[in-house]
Amino acid sequence: MLEKKLVIFLFQYSPVLRIVQDGCLLKNVEFVVLKPPKSFQKILYHFLRIVGLRKLALFAYSPSKYNVITTYKKRNISALFWGAYGMPIWELISKTIKPIKKYVFSWSPIDEEKHRGVKTFNRLISGINEAKKNGFIFATYNPNDAEKYDMNLTTQVYRKYWDIDFQITQRDFYFIGKSKGRKYILETLKKELTKRNFSIDFKIFEDKSQKFIPYEDNIRLSLSSRCIVDVIAKNYNAGQTLRPLEALFFKKKLLTNDSSIVNSDFYHPDNIFIFDENNITLNGIENFMEKPFHEIDESITNKYDVNYWLKHFFINGDA
Repeated sequence: MLEKKLVIFLFQYSPVLRIVQDGCLLKNVEFVVLKPPKSFQKILYHFLRIVGLRKLALFAYSPSKYNVITTYKKRNISALFWGAYGMPIWELISKTIKPIKKYVFSWSPIDEEKHRGVKTFNRLISGINEAKKNGFIFATYNPNDAEKYDMNLTTQVYRKYWDIDFQITQRDFYFIGKSKGRKYILETLKKELTKRNFSIDFKIFEDKSQKFIPYEDNIRLSLSSRCIVDVIAKNYNAGQTLRPLEALFFKKKLLTNDSSIVNSDFYHPDNIFIFDENNITLNGIENFMEKPFHEIDESITNKYDVNYWLKHFFINGDA
């Protein structure tokens, strides 16, 4: 019996490539990574797509990947398209290669796209609804999106690392992320932790003009910290962030305000400290940090690994 072949189409975005592509060991999974087209290419692509010149539109979008993409037309494959925001090009590729099954995984909360404007957001929702009529199966790790936009629910996904060394501990607490309305909580945490003589490194980005550090550097900083900080914004309902899985896979402690994490199968009070964002006192944090990391059964960690995740939701199942 032939193994089912899955081809994953995704954009060149470092965290996805590092986690999904680099972490995948499955021989029946292939990747096609697309670079966003330059401005002239983009204009030409949109024009050709609108007038119905599908092959030329696809070539205009990605000349370097055109031959690779079109070879899948002759093969018996399923396709997983990464990111609902890419629907126009995903539709075009799907019509070209005609996969047996076509999945779209939404790794970003749909409602976060509202910042792009009403017209852009409405176009996204319209594109999702139209794609469903054309046989696309949508999946998300976000319970809110799954219910609101009728998508299949998966878990969050991460990976095991074999190509990096565990670092010498250089700090107690580490955070990285945009402020996103969390600045007061983050500043209060910094104050409380510093008051208790903990060493901290909080990299808070205020806007898009600030350059994020490479994802590989984030991994290195996480590995050289005793505890990873996960702060979710008020009224956050976008599912589990990557921070808890980074802590799980790197065997680090986690400081978070996500009270729902107690329902996770990897939760243990020796590993995860939950604080009240409305009353940030951190009472008991010293005792928590003194306790050794409680080993989590490998069978639980494996459930979030990209290899199990792809097999369970997209190769052997229907997301």
